[in-house]
Amino acid sequence: MNRRTRSRAGFSLAETLVVMTVLGIAGGIAFLPGVRYVRQMSVKESVAAFTAVQSLTRSAALQFAGGAELHIDASADRYWIIADTSSAAGVDTISTVRSTGEVDLFSTDSILCYDSRSLPATGASFAGSTCGGPAAVVILAGAGMADTIRISAMGRIER
Repeated sequence: MNRRTRSRAGFSLAETLVVMTVLGIAGGIAFLPGVRYVRQMSVKESVAAFTAVQSLTRSAALQFAGGAELHIDASADRYWIIADTSSAAGVDTISTVRSTGEVDLFSTDSILCYDSRSLPATGASFAGSTCGGPAAVVILAGAGMADTIRISAMGRIER
């Protein structure tokens, strides 16, 4: 009996499936730290954005000499600035309402007021609500990470 052996080129289905499974597991393991990194960066970006808006609120209070307020809506994870521009309209929202996206926002006060000297003010706000105390704590949290922003009695950011 003369059997001719035929050479086979390529891989079998079983070999291909094993290789694909190993690559899938390795890719999944490598992907998880990348996702965690992206989520942590969104918390850091939210902290940077909030810090910039708080600084802008103090600058607006100086610029318009009528005071400015940083409104924090923690239930909706958003914040914005209102200032007395001393124009015909009087009080204007001078920044867009900013959302923290997937990052949760917690705050000890809902309104941070600054007088014309850029110092924290207490009493009634422009909208008739009560301004928060001179010092506040804001927490931004998400993806298993939290960052705390402390605003001192002088209105400065302490991290």
